[in-house]
Amino acid sequence: MAHSGLRISTIGNYLGNDRLTVGDFPEMRIENNQVIFEKTPAMVVVRSCLSKAGHQYFTFLSEEECEYLKDYLEERLRTGEELTSKSPMITPKVRMKPFIKATNVGDMIRKAIRKSGFKWRPYVLRACFDTQLILAESKRAHHKRLPTVLDGA
Repeated sequence: MAHSGLRISTIGNYLGNDRLTVGDFPEMRIENNQVIFEKTPAMVVVRSCLSKAGHQYFTFLSEEECEYLKDYLEERLRTGEELTSKSPMITPKVRMKPFIKATNVGDMIRKAIRKSGFKWRPYVLRACFDTQLILAESKRAHHKRLPTVLDGA
């Protein structure tokens, strides 16, 4: 959430029967039990059925998040799981359903935040992502210098 701005319900839904799949990451491929990101930040396509507003959109995963995801998926590959484009991106620890449930995602994030000594709600991570986007846009605008009269423009 902090590295992509994704909602909890995009990562896992209430019933645990649909959410992000390996195929929703078009710049990632799996070859010889290795996960390869062709570029970073890596695009994530959020299908319309996963979107709160009901329309498809895309976001990005940071380089750091790509490394986390690579490690996670390669661990699943090492345990013998075959990953296809339809495979769930995040699975529950106890696999009664193929996809993780939203309540489990929220609980895991909340637990990690509490262990760090904060009382934030998981949703605050989306605000962190938004802030990083605003800062990146500000840096880009600051570094993009427009021609002036002194340049002969």
